[in-house]
Amino acid sequence: MFKSSDSTLDSAARRWDRAGCTPALGGYIANSPSIRSSVFFHSLSLCGLLAPNPSGNFHDYNLNMFKDQAQLLPLSEETKAERTRRKVFETAMTLFRERGFDETTMRDISREAGMALGTAYYHFPSKEAIISAYYESTQSRHHAHVTEHLPGLSTLQERLKMVFYSKLTDVQGDRRMLGAIFRYNGDPKHPLSVLGDETRELQRQSVATIALALRGERLPREVAGLLPLALWALQMGLLLYLLYDSSEGQRRTFRLVDQSLALTTQLLGVVRNPLLQPLITPILRQVNQMLDEAQISLKDRPSTSQPLSES
Repeated sequence: MFKSSDSTLDSAARRWDRAGCTPALGGYIANSPSIRSSVFFHSLSLCGLLAPNPSGNFHDYNLNMFKDQAQLLPLSEETKAERTRRKVFETAMTLFRERGFDETTMRDISREAGMALGTAYYHFPSKEAIISAYYESTQSRHHAHVTEHLPGLSTLQERLKMVFYSKLTDVQGDRRMLGAIFRYNGDPKHPLSVLGDETRELQRQSVATIALALRGERLPREVAGLLPLALWALQMGLLLYLLYDSSEGQRRTFRLVDQSLALTTQLLGVVRNPLLQPLITPILRQVNQMLDEAQISLKDRPSTSQPLSES
């Protein structure tokens, strides 16, 4: 059976609240130091993080970070290799968060996980490979969250706010670790550079997730092609700001999100104005041409917006 300390439950409750889980449930867990494991598992179920097996027993379920948007799978459906890989990953992430990325070695990870060093290296050839798996699981969770919650939001600003907030809150607790990793962004060849060639597919997926919030919006064709990439760049800038935000709960970052998205929706109202199209369209075409020449293009990605007809 899964065992959890009171501090783990408190931490989980706070993270669920930030992620949009039922606040009352999160508060209940945080204020119940004597909570039983069965209630803990039932709480995960209510938050949509866990599903019981046919018998209704929650005790055989564990987190698999590498399948189907980090869903929880019963141990009976996990292979031994998958359980070992998951253990290496979870142990590494705990050490990265507690000690720091640079301060943690693969030997530390294998020792803490209670396995041979060669076993850890078999599943992850380096610490960088573990962080790559972290990138993938973070993007997978974000896409799943956005897909689930978009249908209930009516305005563009609400949809964009949900997309940005869910991304930032998911990594908010990893600011120290990400601060050490993001220094690699200056090296386009480094496998952990979020702007480099090695993470190109994750970049594409992240832009596509943001584009879901624009689905159904009537935008000029040039804006529809440019906007998802521009919003992704804004998200990356806000993520970097989050790492250095020392305000309580990083409230300055989220205030900046609100202001940036309010301004974005106002500007979109301007570019939709048919009277301004003769002035704006040539500028946007030139911007798109510049991006194409710099090989920063979204032409290989389907647009989720509805272009306005050209007059």
